[in-house]
Amino acid sequence: MSATRPEIDTRTVNRTLRRLRRRAPLVAQRAALLAAEGIMGEAQSQDRIPIKTGFLQSSGVVIKERTGVRFGFSASYAAVVHETHKVKPKFLLGAITQEGPRIVRAAIKIAFREKSGATRR
Repeated sequence: MSATRPEIDTRTVNRTLRRLRRRAPLVAQRAALLAAEGIMGEAQSQDRIPIKTGFLQSSGVVIKERTGVRFGFSASYAAVVHETHKVKPKFLLGAITQEGPRIVRAAIKIAFREKSGATRR
């Protein structure tokens, strides 16, 4: 009795790798946008951001650019509150450092599934 070797159709593997290589920039761009939106959502949460009138909280912006994403708060006093608030200082930095890694990992998974055509089983 002879042992048979498993065979892999390399044409299918090569086609899949080419498809993923073409879509990689789209996956990265989508992941960056999702991560920025997730971090902003975390920074805008009532547990994290100081709320007096709600204007600062509602001034959060995510701007998609050609090479990446910018996000922050557009209220003129946002930086002052971020740096000097006595009860909830560094609300954006805290969201980035404390929740950022988890949010980025989740964003990458979602973007990869969306743009690669992969399905989770």
